[in-house]
Amino acid sequence: MQYEKARILLDKFERGTLSQTETVILESWYLDWPVEGHDDLSQSEISSELKILRSSVPDLVHTKRLRLFPRLVAAASVLIAVAAGVYYLAAQRSSPELVISTKNIRPGFNQAILTLANGKKIPLKSAQAGSLSIQGNAVIKKAGDGTLIYDLRPGAPQGEGGYNTIRTPRGGQYKIILSDGTSVWLNADSYLRFPSSFTGSERRVELSGEAYFEVAKNRQKPFIVTGKSQTVEVLGTHFDVSTYPGETISRTTLVEGSIKINGKVTLKPGEQSRVRGKEIEVIAVDPANAVAWKDGKFRFENENIKDIMREVSRWYDVEVSYQGEITHQEFSGSVSRFDEIAKVLDLLQSTNTVHFKAEGRRIIVMP
Repeated sequence: MQYEKARILLDKFERGTLSQTETVILESWYLDWPVEGHDDLSQSEISSELKILRSSVPDLVHTKRLRLFPRLVAAASVLIAVAAGVYYLAAQRSSPELVISTKNIRPGFNQAILTLANGKKIPLKSAQAGSLSIQGNAVIKKAGDGTLIYDLRPGAPQGEGGYNTIRTPRGGQYKIILSDGTSVWLNADSYLRFPSSFTGSERRVELSGEAYFEVAKNRQKPFIVTGKSQTVEVLGTHFDVSTYPGETISRTTLVEGSIKINGKVTLKPGEQSRVRGKEIEVIAVDPANAVAWKDGKFRFENENIKDIMREVSRWYDVEVSYQGEITHQEFSGSVSRFDEIAKVLDLLQSTNTVHFKAEGRRIIVMP
């Protein structure tokens, strides 16, 4: 790296105009720089410095033990003086071979299959906006933005009209508004089973996969989400549930309000339950990480490569396999879910702890 290039990046950092690639490069210098003589920093100072550095444009970076300068900008002259000897990461540009071999792999998009109580299937990707069907006292509509809406007909006879199912494939996502006004965002490879209208003393749905819920308040009629090994009960709140088949842990993350897990544990905002069999663990988390997918981002905090690649696999509809001894290091950061997969993989590769090879729709992870 030449002196002038280092000065340009540092100037951009001060102005808050770093690009994603430039942020990866600058933060990688910062994390790797051997700053002997600065070991007296407190943990709060270290956390503050990392927050400042990442606040410009967060991206995927390798998580490691940090020893940081008291102030990056104040230390600019030191960084520039040594910049010529710093290894320039491959994240500066995508590997041409990786781009070519993944050019036919596209990000996911809004697509799902709605199955009515009578077994009729409606592909929502191709369905026209407007009324799709009537189930009991609910009219099923597709809004102009694609949202599926169950709208109760005023004065219509009460009745469930049976259970419906909405299923997203790998590479799909979808939003639905249930008859009580509850909004549900389904992630890739997920399904939700629900009545066309809620009757009785509770509102009960069944989930497999992942969904984010904004539940309409109704203190007389609790909203219940059942899934693998857990039951989530709420009166009206925002939360995310991840309960994929084949994964040993079901996670529920509370954004606001209050929820009860398996009738035993009550979560507060910023807490996540992890259910494994009959065991329930509760930890403090940043809820933004769990719900970032709904807002179009991959966002990770101290995640291992296999957990990350499970999400990548479902969203881009690719197969993932592993060769050799895979790193146990953890990764933190974020990247758009609508970027090409080559960019996502290149950002991971920029840590120089993991590498990828693409063969058709198969991604091979290597040390």
